[in-house]
Amino acid sequence: MNARTIARELALLALYQQTEDSRPFDTSNLKELTLLTVRAMQTFTQDQLEHAASDLRLVAQTIQDIQDEHPDNENVPFEQPSKPITLPSTAAVLDQLDSALQAADTLINAINFPEIVFQSNQEHVQNYLIMLFKNLNHYSAGVQSSLEKALIDWRLERLNKMDRSVLELAVSEMYGTSGVDNATIIDEFVELSKRYCDEESYKFINGILATVSGSLNTESESLTT
Repeated sequence: MNARTIARELALLALYQQTEDSRPFDTSNLKELTLLTVRAMQTFTQDQLEHAASDLRLVAQTIQDIQDEHPDNENVPFEQPSKPITLPSTAAVLDQLDSALQAADTLINAINFPEIVFQSNQEHVQNYLIMLFKNLNHYSAGVQSSLEKALIDWRLERLNKMDRSVLELAVSEMYGTSGVDNATIIDEFVELSKRYCDEESYKFINGILATVSGSLNTESESLTT
């Protein structure tokens, strides 16, 4: 994982923990903020791993129930194990397999946690993290305006907190970072939304960020002509 990717993830979790009353962000106390963010990531990862384990147990239980309730096992004595059967392609099983795959994704994401903890104190990560928070402070009004324009039939304050945090952080980086193209910023934050937001949120977030990026590019072109 590169420094910018790690800084974005840390900044997202830090932003998610903040309240409106705590803005603008105090970048002078970055070490404490980073520590709190890493702890939040640890808690999130632990919760996700526990959820993943629960999903996997549910998959096993669903398959066991199908086997136990199969006609071939109707007359099997209670004290004896049921006979193995051919597993049907039922919707219930497929849904549970989807949960198992999501659990596997969670386990894969958890592998990155030690590296993020280690890298969080590296100077290049800290510098980019400071820049992200300075962008949030400096471009707050423009970010809010751009998002309100892009949110057709929605209001920013109606979004759940994590979706809003992703959008605000991504757009503020678009505003204040000339060295990274908007497409890269969008891709990075869409990936974060897949990890931290609701299952379908990434599609919504991708569409909003693409709209904002297009508007910013149009504004930039008009200023240069």
